[in-house]
Amino acid sequence: MTTGRSPAGTAAPPARPAPSRRSAVVEAVVTALFTTWVAWPFLSPAGYVTGYDTVTYGGPNLAFTYAELGAGRLPVWNDTIFGGAPFAANAQTAVFSPLQLLAAPLGAPRALDVLSAVHLFLLAFGVLVLVRRGLRLRAPAGTVAAVVVVGGGTVMARSLQFEQLAVVAWVPWVLMAVDAAVRTTRPARAIALTGLAVAALLVAGHPQQIYLAAPLVVLWAVVRAVDTARTSARPGSRPAARAVGRSVGIVALGGVLGLGLAAVPLAVTAAQLGDAATFGTHDYTTASHPGYSVRPAVLASTLLGDVFSEVQTTTADSSEAMGAVGVAAAVLALVGLGAATTRRRREPDPAPADAATDPTPAPPMGGRPHLVTAVGLALAAVTAVVLALGPRCSGPPDAVVCDRAGAVYRAAFRVIPGFAQARVPGRWLLVATLALALLAALGIDAVARGALDRRVGAVAGAGALGL
Repeated sequence: MTTGRSPAGTAAPPARPAPSRRSAVVEAVVTALFTTWVAWPFLSPAGYVTGYDTVTYGGPNLAFTYAELGAGRLPVWNDTIFGGAPFAANAQTAVFSPLQLLAAPLGAPRALDVLSAVHLFLLAFGVLVLVRRGLRLRAPAGTVAAVVVVGGGTVMARSLQFEQLAVVAWVPWVLMAVDAAVRTTRPARAIALTGLAVAALLVAGHPQQIYLAAPLVVLWAVVRAVDTARTSARPGSRPAARAVGRSVGIVALGGVLGLGLAAVPLAVTAAQLGDAATFGTHDYTTASHPGYSVRPAVLASTLLGDVFSEVQTTTADSSEAMGAVGVAAAVLALVGLGAATTRRRREPDPAPADAATDPTPAPPMGGRPHLVTAVGLALAAVTAVVLALGPRCSGPPDAVVCDRAGAVYRAAFRVIPGFAQARVPGRWLLVATLALALLAALGIDAVARGALDRRVGAVAGAGALGL
């Protein structure tokens, strides 16, 4: 560690040491061990992990896909259900998913379990890479974030709904591609990587999970572009709007490329929508089903979980609306918000452990390098929880009575395109889980750096009181 002199002759703050390769290896090993523990039921050869959706939906879909491909046919139409129904047009079948195709030799029953385990690992290491190489936080921030996400109630519930987990697993990789794009000096490479990540997300499975990921990706592009511009600017100057616009433009081009790469399956879906049995919006009462939304009366236990409960779904009344990130993660998230929004000291940005192969060198960091990112994540978490409450309506269609708690959801239902297609509001907790995990990573990084002070405590305390 070296020190220097400031222009005024006073001692400059010590440089923050770069994360070592050893810490990167340790984080990767710990993350892998934890994910193996979570995924072991899927990996064990002693049996199969099944649930209602596995037996009645995901399993039969995968079996039909493999049977048709084995017969040399593209599984476009399934004539074994409902007297015939579009198949490839149903995004949840993920007919064009590369990982699903690679698992075909295993057969549907074993492939379903193996794919579930693979996607848990994909998710865990996506979060780890995002925290370590994207946010550039020191160990054990990446592992903490991965544990919060993979071990949280939202992903635990989705692990029994493969078509949803397959989409969730790609979200941190899209965020990582976006993060690299806003910092890149190689726009063509960044556009290509972003396009590949977006395409993988679009062909992975469940459309509602894709819909949930979309606003998070857009928010992430904006906040990371602003923070990158801020920390690259000279002290006392304002971040250039042109730099922010350029970064967001690169991400947008990557998104367009992703849409182009996924054009074949998307075109098949669009062509067969007219033959679908149901196509249209749901009403308030459908989205208000008790099993689909978070109940305000159990909001705290839904978000935090209950270590004394043997069945976590009882803390949230539904597996569809379950967060269970844990009290420790929530506290660290508040600390991370406080540290990111109050830190004033300037220090250089550490290079990642694998800086030699990183095409996106980090700019010098300012006093609060993650200020906008942290605020954006906090707003995303709060908004997602509010939306997870659902419309809060009941009664017949001609005499619906709605509670004030669902006003935000009902406004989005009326105004935002595609929003009314969703059947389960509680799934918005996915966004809250990811946001809280990344804030928790900022919190543990602050603890590791010894960057806690009264201002951090004041912001964290105010946030706790607000909850």
